[in-house]
Amino acid sequence: MTGFNLREADGDRPFVTFDELYVRASYSSLLRLAPVIDAVRLTRPHARIMRTAGRFNFSDIQDRLAAAPKSEEPPKPARFAVYNIEVLHGRVDADDRVVAKRIELADIDLGLPFLSSLESHRTVFVEPRFSANVNGARIEAKAKSTPFSDTRESVLHLDLHDFDLTPWVVYSPVQLPFRLASAKLDLGLDVTFAQPPGKAPSIVVAGRTELKAVAADFLTGQPLLRLASAAAEIAAIEPLAGRYELAKVRVVSPEVWVWRDKDGEFPHHGGVSLSSNGKAEFRQSQRQWQ
Repeated sequence: MTGFNLREADGDRPFVTFDELYVRASYSSLLRLAPVIDAVRLTRPHARIMRTAGRFNFSDIQDRLAAAPKSEEPPKPARFAVYNIEVLHGRVDADDRVVAKRIELADIDLGLPFLSSLESHRTVFVEPRFSANVNGARIEAKAKSTPFSDTRESVLHLDLHDFDLTPWVVYSPVQLPFRLASAKLDLGLDVTFAQPPGKAPSIVVAGRTELKAVAADFLTGQPLLRLASAAAEIAAIEPLAGRYELAKVRVVSPEVWVWRDKDGEFPHHGGVSLSSNGKAEFRQSQRQWQ
């Protein structure tokens, strides 16, 4: 597919475009009754996100998805296998007119050996990689491979320091019940892609992640949460297998506020403060917050 152009609801501006989408499917899709893709390459994708008065230029899509009938049966695990995934020369432009801020992700280059929940083995020629420019600042993940080992492992190392999360929360696809005033992220993660013989390919995430200088407020402005830091040592996360194992969690100087009005209700305001010194302070609110 070439020359794709999806425009916004009013038809005036492009929302998502790309030059080319190349997909090479495998005949084993028919045998397994599940999609098996040998290669996917997306060239020059460009997404434009805009926020005005609390609405996004894709809010109409969210509204339709939210209005769709929901199945009463629990969803079954997805069965699929996609190999040799590449995104070349990607770009995302976010224009937040509510706070008059622009965010640019340019020169996005992404490579994934596979995403698979099936015991389907294919020749992998794409090594894991990721790089991009975020408002002019370069982010790059380093990779190493052991192609001649039995498991054919490739490891992508993600390393971030003091990455400011606050400009990004407004683009959450779901409405958050709080306002994030500050938060910085440190990451030191290894993402391992492996194809052990006779088993389904696996993706394992391990390492350390930490949030620092966290301040979250209720939407009305009252304080909700303060943290000096919250760190987690990740033993193993296998997102496609639904396995999550943490080795250690450490929270430093937490403070949480819970507000109660004069009628004894908790309208997301008021007065219990819990802190790291083990003390709790209660303050009765004397008026009803609207």
